[in-house]
Amino acid sequence: MPTRYNAIGEWTSPARGLPRPTAFLLVAGLIYLYSILFLLPFIPIYLKGDAINYIHEATRMLDGQVLYRDFFELTTPGIVLVYYALFKLLGFHHWIQNATMLVVGMSFLWLSVVVSRKVLPTHLVLLPGTLFLAVPFASRLDGTHHWFSSLAIMGVLAVLMDRRTTGRIVTAGGMAGIAMCFTQTRGLFAFMGLVVFLFWEWKKNRESYKTLFKNQALLTVGFLIAPAVVNGYFIAKVGLERFLFCTVIFLLKYYTAFGDQATFGVFLSDLSLPLTWQYLFYKLAFLFVLILTPLSYLLFFLRKWQKARQGFPDPLDKALLVAIVGLSQLLSAAHAPAAARVGSGMLPALILLVWFISTLKRFRRSLVALLWIGALGSMLAGVCWRQLHWRIIFDTPGGRTAIYYNEIAEKCAWFQGRTRPGQFVFDTLWTNSYVVLGLKNPTPVPFLTDTDYTRPDQVDEVIAGLEEHQVRYVLWSLGNLDAAQEVSGAPGDHLEPLRQYLRLNYHVATTFPDSVQVLERDSFRTHS
Repeated sequence: MPTRYNAIGEWTSPARGLPRPTAFLLVAGLIYLYSILFLLPFIPIYLKGDAINYIHEATRMLDGQVLYRDFFELTTPGIVLVYYALFKLLGFHHWIQNATMLVVGMSFLWLSVVVSRKVLPTHLVLLPGTLFLAVPFASRLDGTHHWFSSLAIMGVLAVLMDRRTTGRIVTAGGMAGIAMCFTQTRGLFAFMGLVVFLFWEWKKNRESYKTLFKNQALLTVGFLIAPAVVNGYFIAKVGLERFLFCTVIFLLKYYTAFGDQATFGVFLSDLSLPLTWQYLFYKLAFLFVLILTPLSYLLFFLRKWQKARQGFPDPLDKALLVAIVGLSQLLSAAHAPAAARVGSGMLPALILLVWFISTLKRFRRSLVALLWIGALGSMLAGVCWRQLHWRIIFDTPGGRTAIYYNEIAEKCAWFQGRTRPGQFVFDTLWTNSYVVLGLKNPTPVPFLTDTDYTRPDQVDEVIAGLEEHQVRYVLWSLGNLDAAQEVSGAPGDHLEPLRQYLRLNYHVATTFPDSVQVLERDSFRTHS
């Protein structure tokens, strides 16, 4: 039986079918993911986070509204279309996001094995995917565009690892284009990474310029297909100017006004999380992601440079592909390196980290054992936390769901007793109440800020929506109301017309412990 060698020249056994350890890993991964996404036996755990906004936007599309025209969004439409298609096919249910994340997690696990088998010794193939699910994936369980774009880029690696044929290059470009339909910068940077790799390979193989131009053209054609189809549909619907304002111009001009989450300062923001039991896992996960991701690429290129200086032949083509494409993901998030952004693209870095450890002469077994213990221990702790943690079970229009966050639960409980599904309510903080209770947003914006992120024309549209639908309840931050009286006109704060409108037409119905208020329209108090 013939043998084969991996990228570092170590012997590995021939691949025939699905090896037993891989099958075991996939089954174990399925059980683990189900246990952190569902409260046994079958109650979806409410996954708060950015995905809630995309889910709400998908429900708005189900009502006939058009993305970018009838409501604002700054990402490309891929993630909203995924949820729209699922809700259109299956109806609106809370379990759909959880099931989607389960499928995404299993896809990452499978692709980690496919790619790792090309560059790692056989006995280490299962480690990167396990680490990925245990830490970066589990630390941010909400189905945002970051996971989908990163998954598409892992598909790029799986397609190109063996050969760079015409079909594979076009397909790889297409996968990068799909990534761009979810996350603009990630897909674009992945494409540029592939351009660099194909150029490096052309130079190394001393091929003709015709080959270089052909491969780059194939890559570019593949890359443009998905954005042309997906984005082109919405450009036809809302116009090129509106589409570019939402997905390009707004990001360049106003996105950084959102605060630390949109700048490099998010690094310090995540680092300052308190060292309490509630935040301990997230803090450790943040350190794991933000330290090991760049370190893995640094160690890989240092080892490659070392081997080149020693005069050894370079057998690292496949590992270099992983490094260049993975590094492109890191660079796409460098402007605002939140753990969620960096962690979603960390799988290539974990493959290279394990590769580097496999090349060590000392401490190799100890480091591998430490990573396995950390990964499995984190998984066990995550399952216990999810299954045993305090929660409240809500019966909602989307089915039963378990909410683990008291600040969300108490607000939803208050609204549940005073509203009905389909009623207009304006939540200026986030979209949780819309998704949990089936309420509707009467405005084009998902939330408000007292910065340049919320534009003056958007404030006017909010007032118009509140007036048109005579919205009874508005969820509002007490701090923002105080700001209207004390520091009105602060730079970038465009909310004053809305504050005046609310003071004239609304009164405080209740105040929650976190200083969030529910404002009720005065006309309803008069009629009650």
